This record gives sequence, C-alpha cells and structure tokens, in this order.
Amino acid sequence: GSGNEADKAIHFGGIINTGQVQTAYLSVGEYQSAIDIQIWKNYWDTIDVMLINPRGEQIGIITEGRINRYETYNTEIITLLGEPSPYNIYQEIYINLIPKTDYILSGIWQIVLMAGSIRAGEYNIWLPSSQALGYATAFNNPTADGTITIPATARNCIAVGAYNSIRNVNAGVKPDITAPGVDISIARQRGNDITYRNVTGTSYAVPVVTGAAALLMQWGIVMGNDRFMYGEKLKAALIDGSKPVGLVGITRNDNQPDPRTGWGAVCLKNTLNKIL
Repeated sequence: GSGNEADKAIHFGGIINTGQVQTAYLSVGEYQSAIDIQIWKNYWDTIDVMLINPRGEQIGIITEGRINRYETYNTEIITLLGEPSPYNIYQEIYINLIPKTDYILSGIWQIVLMAGSIRAGEYNIWLPSSQALGYATAFNNPTADGTITIPATARNCIAVGAYNSIRNVNAGVKPDITAPGVDISIARQRGNDITYRNVTGTSYAVPVVTGAAALLMQWGIVMGNDRFMYGEKLKAALIDGSKPVGLVGITRNDNQPDPRTGWGAVCLKNTLNKIL
C-alpha cells in the first residue's frame, strides 16, 4: 500500500533555480508540542534556508557544519546537516522545533529557500506522518506528489494506490498501479453478530492487486503456462493490462505514468487477454 498521506499536507517540494526564492508556509496548531522538518536536496546544489516565525522574526539557518542551535519566541530550534552516504546522493537539512515551555509558537511559520548555485534544483520538505501531528498543523501550500510511504517506496515491490471505483475519483499518489480502495464494504464480527462498514485507504486496494498477482502466478507457475511469472515479469504483466482511471479535471497521457494513478487501474481481464 502506497499510504494515505496524499491529502494530509505533510509535503512541500518543487524545483528551484539559481537566484530564486521559494517559501513553504507551515501552519502550526495551538497545541503542537514539537515538529521535525526534513529538507532534502541534491548535495551539489547550494540552498540557504531561513525560518520566519509567526511574529515575523527571521532565523537564518547555517547550512555548513553539523549541529546548530537557535532560539526564538518560546521555541528552541536545533538543526542537523547530513552528508551523502554510500547509498544516498542527497543531503538532508534536519530542523527540530522544540517548545521552551509546553508548546511551540503557533501560527504561520515560513520556510524560505534561497538558491545559490544550482545544477539540479529539486528539493522536498517533509513533516512527520500526519498521525504524529496536531490536527491544525500542516503546509498551507502542500505538494501531494511523492507522498508514498515505506515499504511501497522499494523498487522491487508493486506499490498500490487507491481510487474511488464508484465515482472514478483517485485517492492515491504515484503508485505503480491502482485498485478500488474508497468506500469499500468489509465485514466485521462482534461476538456472534457480523456487521458491515465502509473503509477507505490503500490497505484495502492492496488485496485486489494481491489477488490478481496470485491468479497470474497460479496460471503461470502452478498450471505450467509460464514458470517465470513472478517478480518484475509479474509487475510488467499487471501494468501492461492496466486501464486508465478517469479523474475529474485531469487529462491523462495513457503512454506515461502520472503521479496520481501510476500506470492505471489493475485489470486482470486485460492482462490475461494480452498474455493468452
């Protein structure tokens, strides 16, 4: 499951060019105890960072060295600067807002990015999972694309998004493939009684794709029609048979994946028609 964070406003990102200034507006609720902010950029891009608290005070973040500490109204700021690793070419600028009393200063915080020498320009700013934040804490101008959660980010898995199969409205973000996952009726037992309720999330779209994968593996491996129907070949077959998901106000190029529906909605019938 690719997660359910696309509409939670925990991500802001984009492309910044040399000399540009871009600002992320972070609304902090009244009872927010602490916030971790992660800024990821290409190591070879030079980007200066400045925070502006809700009272207008500016705090310039040092983007050299390792650990730095700052203080502003009722809030302590700790920053940690990362370096590339053998497995990661990106640099993290980690910012931790900690209350000096009970809660950090509420209101609109600004995260200002000022570009110096830029070669790539792509950056992403992340808040913690929405479950770890107060109800009113979120970006005012969020970027939904790229909010896939672990383990769906792994290259060798099939990341599944969810869409509304009744109204054909999407609820996932940049998966490999999508399946119905909005207002799904499921059974639940309470004592001797069985009741039904509607649920929404990519966790309820995953079983659809899992079932399709199992049937393909049964046809190929168990029944002897294709002993290699697993792994990337299985994923390729599901993508090959996928069909476009018509979204309100969105024009989809059927030859390319998009950040909301991936390669389209799973369709085992189409997949089998192409294989047989």
